Amino acid sequence: MRVSAARADGTTLDNSGQVRLQTDTGGAKIIVVDFGMLRTVSGVGRVSLIGPSMTICSLTSFRGDAFDVNALYIEPCSAGDATRTDEQNTFETRTEKVRLKVKTTATLAQISAALYLQFPDLPSDLDIRINGGAAAWSAPGMAQPNTHGWDANTQQTVDLTAALAAITGDPHDASALDATIVLGSRIPGILTLDPVTVDVAYLARIPFGDTEDTTFTLDREGLYDVVLPLPSWVAAVQEVRFTLTSTVPPERILEPVGPPRAMQSGGSGAAYDLLLDVDHAGAARLDAATPFSDLTGIRLPLRASVDGAEVRSVLYNGTGDGPTTPVDGGTSKPVDLTSNPDPASDEWTTFSMSAPVKLDHTLVYWIVVVVGRGSASWSLGSFTCAATTVPIRRGAANGPWHTLPSVIGDGSNLGARIRAIGKAPTAAPVAPMLVSVASHETSQIAVTPSAKGVGGIWTPAGAIVGTAHPSIVPDGSGAARSVTLRLTSRMTGTMKISGVDVVATK
Repeated sequence: MRVSAARADGTTLDNSGQVRLQTDTGGAKIIVVDFGMLRTVSGVGRVSLIGPSMTICSLTSFRGDAFDVNALYIEPCSAGDATRTDEQNTFETRTEKVRLKVKTTATLAQISAALYLQFPDLPSDLDIRINGGAAAWSAPGMAQPNTHGWDANTQQTVDLTAALAAITGDPHDASALDATIVLGSRIPGILTLDPVTVDVAYLARIPFGDTEDTTFTLDREGLYDVVLPLPSWVAAVQEVRFTLTSTVPPERILEPVGPPRAMQSGGSGAAYDLLLDVDHAGAARLDAATPFSDLTGIRLPLRASVDGAEVRSVLYNGTGDGPTTPVDGGTSKPVDLTSNPDPASDEWTTFSMSAPVKLDHTLVYWIVVVVGRGSASWSLGSFTCAATTVPIRRGAANGPWHTLPSVIGDGSNLGARIRAIGKAPTAAPVAPMLVSVASHETSQIAVTPSAKGVGGIWTPAGAIVGTAHPSIVPDGSGAARSVTLRLTSRMTGTMKISGVDVVATK
């Protein structure tokens, strides 16, 4: 809202304070106007000459314990009364109430609306109240141009979003709500209150069938989509609010998604796999473990041959070009892989360390994948650019290590698919959950759920709280409209999502 405040030319008696009739002599009425506080008064007059005639016989001010005997303002009320000059009727006094003698047949209500007092002080101590509640905004002191937030025209813009949201924020209540917004001032003045912009959004609670929550199992890292059916009136969505509840394990899995399998562009279009057996091992640089202080395991996309395979991973120190020395305690427990002849299968296997391994990030780490029995295929990944490509090597279990032949790739961005399981340092935690909306992943928020529940608010890219409210168009139409909340999990366990609200426009 835009608030404006200026000095008033005059304020009717009924807007100046409490007006009461003290005496009615039949020909004149004695009226007291009680301001309830000290105010400066500098004039009195009539709003118009319409209605019963009124003569202001006198105006006197209150002097602490009684009204002054000397009138500040006099008009002749009887024949023979002297007439004062404008200069003689000019006054300025500071008092908490005044007494007027008015010659008229008008009622007290008519007098209160027809006579005015002049208050030379600027409006001060302004506030805005909604539905008669506590002040939603206030401006202490006088409304002076270019001071205390007022501009040169004694105007300022007031944000009432939070105050209105506080009384409209029940997502279960779809009924209309009338809000009365009142601007007030301790000192009367010319006050205006105008909308600057009208930006109205609606809050709707999203159910999951007959309940307001849903629980699902995170049996692996990766993407979990939760479809949110929207009310038919929703035209665009500005926010998605939610609460995530879970007992979060200390381990995180990085990277939780991708890269996609590298597919051959020619021939059958099969995937690129690195074949491992007892004579041939594979190695990948462990870039994914950079955020961790402790390594507890490795995840690899392996597929065993017809006879199955026994595989283990070994943590090595190395250089940027390859592994050099095994790390003490860095050998995982062996894993028996059952036969999986399906070339389209993309299963990830966990290799757990016997005990967490402390990492020193001044060193370069590699994971060597060793086959003790049978053979297995390690599916390779297609990376977006050379800078993000994870280097992969092939050789005997103890080396030497060789880069892959250039002829097997359709480009230079062929690399290892490998994920690290570990614990982040306390000073640099890794959130177990990233939340976005499908097709709008450029905006995502990190959330660490708790057993009591943690709230989050997703907004589209470019949103600025209290200023900019970009929105997204839902999927579908009419009663079938929806948005899909996309959770990227870096953990395993169970997760409950509840209290899902959308902030939307019609």
